[in-house]
Amino acid sequence: MHSLVQRAVRDGMTVDRRARVVVAAADALEEAWSASDCSPETTTALYRCAEALLTHAGDHLWHDGGMHRLLRRLGPHLAGLGRHDAARTMTMHLADRARRRLPAGHRDLLTLRAQVAQAEGDLGNAAAAARLLADLRREAEDSLGPTDPDTLSIRLHEARLRMESGLITAALADFITLAAEARAVLGVDDSLVTAAEEHVALCRGLSGDADGAREAYAALARHLERSLGPRHPSTLRVLADLSRWIGETGDVHSAVATFQKAVDGLASVLGRLHHDTLIARHNLAYWHGIAGEHDLAIEQFLTAADDAELALGSEHPTTLTCQTNLAFWRGVAGDTAAAVEQLERLRRTVEQVFGPEHPRSLRIRQQRAELLYRSGDHVTAMDQLATVLADMVRLQGAHHPRTREAEQLLADWSREQSTGR
Repeated sequence: MHSLVQRAVRDGMTVDRRARVVVAAADALEEAWSASDCSPETTTALYRCAEALLTHAGDHLWHDGGMHRLLRRLGPHLAGLGRHDAARTMTMHLADRARRRLPAGHRDLLTLRAQVAQAEGDLGNAAAAARLLADLRREAEDSLGPTDPDTLSIRLHEARLRMESGLITAALADFITLAAEARAVLGVDDSLVTAAEEHVALCRGLSGDADGAREAYAALARHLERSLGPRHPSTLRVLADLSRWIGETGDVHSAVATFQKAVDGLASVLGRLHHDTLIARHNLAYWHGIAGEHDLAIEQFLTAADDAELALGSEHPTTLTCQTNLAFWRGVAGDTAAAVEQLERLRRTVEQVFGPEHPRSLRIRQQRAELLYRSGDHVTAMDQLATVLADMVRLQGAHHPRTREAEQLLADWSREQSTGR
């Protein structure tokens, strides 16, 4: 329908009729979005419809009992596409409206505030976001009860951001407890239970138990294949996660093969440009590199970088991550001087977009130091890595996985230099 026709229809409505039409449209969108066979293309179209509806709905999606359930989907949809800045903007807008209409302990307001905190954490401030979610979790426990689904969801994201801020052991304990409680309340097939079990497996790996992570992901993949089918996006995402820990246990070539299966499945089901497909292809490229297949790694990184720029734009975090790792592995493959220059250009871009203390900025500085060390400039490399390590400790904490990785790398270099290797 042409935009002028749309406006004529809207302008011709009485207030009461507009209210009924707005709610009916939101009901229809929610029903379609909640269908088990809702495809990514349909979801994208539904989001655009919801965005247009929100523009013209006024206050008709809000009532004394809360907000229309459709509004809960908007921020998580954007976050699932890797558009965390847009997710923060959307959820902040909705939370501001909720504050004006709903009491402090209302579940919709708590949910929106939690979505804002999640977006903040996903944009790089995990520790502060985890503290905010801890406060929200206590409010939810008081208002809704400790096992209410919305309280459990807040607990999940609080634990996730604690994990991402480096508190792996504490997060693992949180996820184990949460998975058991959510399973009792929601059932074994609920998506929140699956998410908690995924994070239990991930925390096992991050805490050093690669075999335990592999076994946990394999068990979850088998469960999802039985309950959802081998081609369901959730099954394929867990298969990609399993691939990583297959590699971390030393079975690198099996990791590559399993990642390839996950990438092919995600590209077929979700599309080549979907965020989950981009991430899986990026990780496939990494494991090609670890396997010594540098040409294949560069080929996959190049595809992922080009697809990410097409789908997300040149300054999206996923695009910049793919470009950064493309440059790094080109340096590993032998073109070190050009790669160091490219990483320096990307560092300036990342710092301009996200700030010099963002995790991606720190990562690029570490990778640049690694390439300098490979090129033989050991003194400069060690000085640069020592500097970025100090910043990592200050910003991420001494126990963050990336901090520990940089610390181990610097120790290895120091040992090599002291023994003359």
